[in-house]
Amino acid sequence: FFKQKTAYEIRNCDWSSDVCSSDLVQCYKHIGGIVYDDASVVPEAIARASSALNAFGPIATTVLGARSISARIRMLLAKSLVFSRLMYNVCTWSSVPTRALRELNAVYMRTIRRVAGEMRFSAQCRLTDLEVRKMVNEPSIDCCVAKARLNNLAAVLRAPRSEEHTSELQSQFRISYAVFCL
Repeated sequence: FFKQKTAYEIRNCDWSSDVCSSDLVQCYKHIGGIVYDDASVVPEAIARASSALNAFGPIATTVLGARSISARIRMLLAKSLVFSRLMYNVCTWSSVPTRALRELNAVYMRTIRRVAGEMRFSAQCRLTDLEVRKMVNEPSIDCCVAKARLNNLAAVLRAPRSEEHTSELQSQFRISYAVFCL
């Protein structure tokens, strides 16, 4: 029947008679998340980056680049208005390929550089991404993704479950945390 990685969409359901038909599709979008038949998250990362850039554009100079607003407030605004779109659902990705990280990082660093006032198109800007992140005290994008994944795991662990199931999840959490700390 269906391969494990195949995305499918149910259409034409008559729930009263239990008659349903389904169509195989290459891509299925549901509540902002995209599932591809090859289980790739790169198209999802591209969609996240595009959505975040759409939020970034109108406020780039007027809000995020405004020196009359403190850097701390501008960073909080960037987190709520841009990074929330950028990082939406990344905690559910089973793996994060380099290409997906590159897509996310481009928007992430563009936003941070705007807040710091160290845009790349400026001839006098010679700071690396690491130096800019240190200026505003922000972690790298892979640390943000790892943190989101660990926060999701912690939320799953805190959910009420049977005692046997909880101890198994807690041991998996400890292993994940130990690997993250390495």
